[in-house]
Amino acid sequence: MLVRKSKGFTMLDTIVSIAVISIAILTIITSESLALNIKNRQLEKDKGLVTIEAINKIMVNNLTYDEISSFFGNNVRYIKASNLNTDLIKKSSILNICSENKESQYPYVEIRGNKDPSDNVVKIEVKYEINEKEELKYVFYKGNY
Repeated sequence: MLVRKSKGFTMLDTIVSIAVISIAILTIITSESLALNIKNRQLEKDKGLVTIEAINKIMVNNLTYDEISSFFGNNVRYIKASNLNTDLIKKSSILNICSENKESQYPYVEIRGNKDPSDNVVKIEVKYEINEKEELKYVFYKGNY
C-alpha cells in the first residue's frame, strides 16, 4: 500500500499562522498607541510647566506688590485656553488676559491670591488644569519689601 504525502500547508496551518501574526501585530499597535498617549500627556505637562514659569517670571519681575495685591489679593482669576500662548503671556500684561470667569474648556490656568495684611506678602497659587484628572500646581510669594 502506497501512502501519499501531501505537499503544502493544510488549512489548520494557515489559520494558526494568521492567528499568530495577528496577535503580534495587535501587540505592536497597542504598545505604539500607549507610547503615543504617554508622549502626548508629557507634551501637555511640558507646555503647562513653560506657561507656569512664564506667569511666575512676569508676575515677580514686571508687576509691583500693589498691582498684585489689588488684582490677585484674596481673589481668583483665570486664564482661558485661547490665551495660554506663552508669547501672548510674555507680550501682553497678564492683568489684561485674566478674567474672573472660569473656563470650561481645558487647559486653563487658575491664579489664586491670598493676601496677608500683617506681613505685606501675597501668596500666589498657580494651578494649570490639563484635564479633569491632571493638574500642575506652583506657589510663590510677592512681598512689599
